[in-house]
Amino acid sequence: MKERRLNSKVILLKVVSPTENDIYSSLERGISNIIDPNRLSNAKKIVIKVNLCKPFPADSGATVDIRVTESLLKLIWEPNPTAEIYVVESDSGSRFAEEAFRETGYLSLKERHKNLKIVNLSKTSQILVNDHRLRYFKQGLRLSEVFLDCDYFISVSKLKTHEFERFTGILKNQFGCLSLKNKEQYHPSLPKVIADVNSILKPDLCIIDGLVAMEGKGPGFGDPVEMNLLIVGNDPVATDAVAASVIGIAPNSVPHTKETAKRGIGEIELRKISLLGEKIEEVKKEFSFVPARAFYVFRLSLKVRKYAHFLTTVFSFVSSIGRQLERLARALYIRSPREVLIKRVFPELGKKFKVPSFIYKLYVAVHLSIRSRK
Repeated sequence: MKERRLNSKVILLKVVSPTENDIYSSLERGISNIIDPNRLSNAKKIVIKVNLCKPFPADSGATVDIRVTESLLKLIWEPNPTAEIYVVESDSGSRFAEEAFRETGYLSLKERHKNLKIVNLSKTSQILVNDHRLRYFKQGLRLSEVFLDCDYFISVSKLKTHEFERFTGILKNQFGCLSLKNKEQYHPSLPKVIADVNSILKPDLCIIDGLVAMEGKGPGFGDPVEMNLLIVGNDPVATDAVAASVIGIAPNSVPHTKETAKRGIGEIELRKISLLGEKIEEVKKEFSFVPARAFYVFRLSLKVRKYAHFLTTVFSFVSSIGRQLERLARALYIRSPREVLIKRVFPELGKKFKVPSFIYKLYVAVHLSIRSRK
């Protein structure tokens, strides 16, 4: 029987001594085993999204270690010295991207590498992306123009727990590609939102920094855990599935990972992933998590907020009907019901539902013709 080829590949790399040289060599091994090097070496514009959710140092477990990012830059520029590279992050409700870049040392990268651009996505011009795959952003997804003409997209995230999603890795990192500062408004529908963003911005290369991970109250205020681990993959769902398993979390129990896998964006089943390097059992560590009672109340709070938004929409719609009835009542002061329908109601409905004007004109002509015969 012919062996089935597994397209989703992930490699687990143990970094024995997390020095700059060892990080570089481990990352080099990981990338060479996971992706087609020709695509990366021929790319002209490369965007790297790093997870800097807080202005905290990497040893807090909250942010991507600058040594991982700098090693990645060197690995790209060695075969491709003219590549234009953008390292990006966006504003969030708790901090501005510039603050995170400064406090984590990323501004110094720009000083050492003149071809590098450090970009706050929230301060760039926006483009509107319309796509049939979007389920939440049905009117279009707004993204930074930085992603225009991007030849290669790399997502570099941190290995962390998450207080109401259980786990955060590559997929959640793309949530930070949304330029809006107040992203909390999306939390009640986070799985759908994350799946939407990843359907448009699916990384070509996924890297999870697990040198120092985070357990407990992640993703910002948990406790650091030294893991000395790098995880590299070519599929964001598969990479997250392996990473979640490493810290003792079932991939299918992570709402956004499950939703994204359901959309066909990547592979969530471990048996269907080509796993290289270390075995999960060899590096696995059961991370502590927020108490179950707190987690379920978090989830309940999101559902309540989601229903509240739905009810607000319904009430707004009902209120709008009330206003229209009031206008109708005023129109009936001076016009007959027939005139109101022909001159007010039908034209407004036509505009709302984008009915071609010639249909309305045809209706009026037919109506007048019938009246004249009477």
